[in-house]
Amino acid sequence: MKHWKHRFIGIISIIALALIACDDGNGKNDSIKQPQFRKATINVIIDETFKPEGYTATVQGTLLEAEWDGLATKIETAINSAINSGDFLRKYHFAMVFATLENPAVITLENTNEFTDYNSPSRYEISLNANFVRSATPNTLKNTIIEVCQYINTNYVQ
Repeated sequence: MKHWKHRFIGIISIIALALIACDDGNGKNDSIKQPQFRKATINVIIDETFKPEGYTATVQGTLLEAEWDGLATKIETAINSAINSGDFLRKYHFAMVFATLENPAVITLENTNEFTDYNSPSRYEISLNANFVRSATPNTLKNTIIEVCQYINTNYVQ
């Protein structure tokens, strides 16, 4: 009667040891992808006669690679399209946000429910909802970028 108990305990011990030995100790399941901080520099061309090489802005976010792919380029295209489709006042609004060498604009992509399209906590910070950017048409994203720059100029530029 005692032998089956010893065998049962021995088998359970072997299984437990095998499970512990296979753990890499990081507490994560490696089969689940984790979002990572990603960053890209985009070019913003406000006035080709004044500064043909343009200005730069940073697009960043903590996203999965599949979520990140193509978003920085989509934002860059929307910004430059918005600038080129506007008059002098629009270019001025964009210059107040992007044409600064001491504080280049930072656009942060967030997976959030706190805002549906954008938030701008300061003059040089734009937060965009990553799901909105992914699903927005080029025209919708362009119009949102215009709205953000107008908001920044109204609320932060003196």
